[in-house]
Amino acid sequence: MTVQGKGNQKFSRRTFHSLRHTTASQLSDGGIPEDVRMEITGHSSRDMHQLYTHPAYESLKRAILSIPTRESLGLARKAPPVSDGQSHVPLRDGLK
Repeated sequence: MTVQGKGNQKFSRRTFHSLRHTTASQLSDGGIPEDVRMEITGHSSRDMHQLYTHPAYESLKRAILSIPTRESLGLARKAPPVSDGQSHVPLRDGLK
């Protein structure tokens, strides 16, 4: 992210503090345990640490793709029952 300076000059908004966000996020994406990440970044509470951790899109995608499918669990889908077009639920008062 950059900010406009005088004239055509642009300056980076990167600060030493932004490294804390980057470090926490990259360690998280690398699968480092939370207690280790907290020690490295100097956070004393999990709530504060979670504010600094921003998972990358690829990490979120990997997490979703790791969810087992019915097929991978050996749970075949059952075919829906074949309908003969007739209602099997009796209607009130004998009406059709």
